[in-house]
Amino acid sequence: MFLTIVVGMAVVGTILLASTPVVQRLNTLIKNDAAENLVGRLRMWKGTRRMIADHVLTGTGPGTFTEAYPAYQEPGVAMLAVYAHNDYLQFIADNGVFIIPVMAWLLFLFFRTGFAKMNNRSRQIRGITLGAMGAVVAILIHSFSDFNLHIPANAVLFTVLTAIVID
Repeated sequence: MFLTIVVGMAVVGTILLASTPVVQRLNTLIKNDAAENLVGRLRMWKGTRRMIADHVLTGTGPGTFTEAYPAYQEPGVAMLAVYAHNDYLQFIADNGVFIIPVMAWLLFLFFRTGFAKMNNRSRQIRGITLGAMGAVVAILIHSFSDFNLHIPANAVLFTVLTAIVID
């Protein structure tokens, strides 16, 4: 049963990824605009990694990326980055490496609770739990290349989805 659900999700995901709007969005990664292309993001991530190296334990402070980053920005980038375009790097840069075990522990608790709820007798609870877990995984994957959780609506959605699974 679980394998069927996973295979079904993979097929639906492949169909959605092959749709035109998604392909067009992925094509923006190779545009010449520094804020939207892959080269620009790699440069931002390199500067962010240097910022992390200089502030390993404490970070620069929550919400201080915009003020701290200019000293680490790679030469040749025309615009100042407001976000690291990678939530994980930005959280570590802001809060230090001690945020990594906290995030890992919270993810462990989330998935442990979610998979435990998959044993519930109610198909509705299993379906809602699986949908919420899938959406959280999608947000977590997207956070590798964008500042998804720094957008208030996305952060609220992420919170609601985790609450659905944890409740």
